Amino acid sequence: LAWMDHLIVESSTTSPPDGQTAICEVCQDLSDGLHFSVYTCRACAAFFRRTVSLKLEYTCRSDGRCPIEKSARNMCRSCRFSKCLSVGMQAGAVQMSRDGIGKRKDVGKQSPSATSVIVRKAMDPTRPSSSEGFYKEYSPVSGVAGITLQHAFLPIREQMRILPKMQEGYNHFLSIRKATHSLVENDSLTQMFQKNELSLRPSHFESSKKVCQMEAHLVTDIVNTYFYPFCELPFADKVLMFKNFFCYLSQTDRAFQSFKNFGSNPNDDRLIMPDGGYIKLSDLESFYVDAESVKSSPADAANIFRPAMQYILDVIIGHMRRIRLSDTEYICILGLFLWSEGVAGITPETLTMIHDTQAALFADLHLYYRSLGLDGSQITTKTGLLMMLMPKLTRSVVMMRENFELAELFNVFEADVCCKSFKNSSVD
Repeated sequence: LAWMDHLIVESSTTSPPDGQTAICEVCQDLSDGLHFSVYTCRACAAFFRRTVSLKLEYTCRSDGRCPIEKSARNMCRSCRFSKCLSVGMQAGAVQMSRDGIGKRKDVGKQSPSATSVIVRKAMDPTRPSSSEGFYKEYSPVSGVAGITLQHAFLPIREQMRILPKMQEGYNHFLSIRKATHSLVENDSLTQMFQKNELSLRPSHFESSKKVCQMEAHLVTDIVNTYFYPFCELPFADKVLMFKNFFCYLSQTDRAFQSFKNFGSNPNDDRLIMPDGGYIKLSDLESFYVDAESVKSSPADAANIFRPAMQYILDVIIGHMRRIRLSDTEYICILGLFLWSEGVAGITPETLTMIHDTQAALFADLHLYYRSLGLDGSQITTKTGLLMMLMPKLTRSVVMMRENFELAELFNVFEADVCCKSFKNSSVD
């Protein structure tokens, strides 16, 4: 997985003077430097940043008297956050922008008051400045459902914490992927400018495989940059979670793009493939014709993968059609697959971050439904129908993984590195 090395986030701390060992003022673990004006360990700094950025609120079950130390710092998040504030960690400093690899930027003399709500300037969509820049500054005071008094006066969609930036990242990914399609097809500049947005061409196995390999590289940067707080994870946990997520993205996006292009007609048997073209299930063999990587007949390859493709068409796209899946709902599904607690080997602190981010995603989804004018019972129904889609998507990932294993077992084609990573990734 050397291609994921660029995910490593550089340190943005100020180290203690030479020869001195600083102690985290929150949990008494070893500190690696100043974080938000206080010497803390990296774990407490990440916890503080996440709590402020996601506007999380906690409740103590022991009247606010829980001991906070290295061995038990995760036991009570309410007391841990109170300890962070009591030792002097500055919530306003969380909003000091850093660039994509963790270096602090000069924010000048601006020092917003605790009651101000500052909407950041639109960031360059080709390279946003930081994860902290995704959110509006606010003072983390108590409020209903994690919303401050000032926050409640914002338009509903502006109260959303994570989904809007994920949507921006996904749109950026789509624009980059479109360029990779032209690259794989070896289009000339004239052809690129003459292409009709609505024109689609038949897909081919070799071109789809090439684009899939490129996408694995592209998505790492999109997730690390736009899918906050993924950038805060330890590197090893990033690798584990991304490998699991890419399986879901590949399958889910194939279904979603097919739904958007052909879903209005339940009799249309076309599916969008990674190279931007389409296949017809009634003529799936054509997808494998003259493919150098296919060692068996096109009919053999089609027979192996047809059941999984048919499941996507009938079950998944059928479900999307029934609930009229929106872009925002789709992005929420991606977020829930990324922040899955079923990934083996992740640290306890990452698991805590997963739970916090899942809660933030559902809060955003609730706000989105409210923005549509839905009432409580309608929101409950919509959320339930959306969640019913997830096990179906999981089943499609399992089916595709089994198909890859069969294809290798019967020497239909040799799986490349991308396919092997897909095949061996965990499925929760």
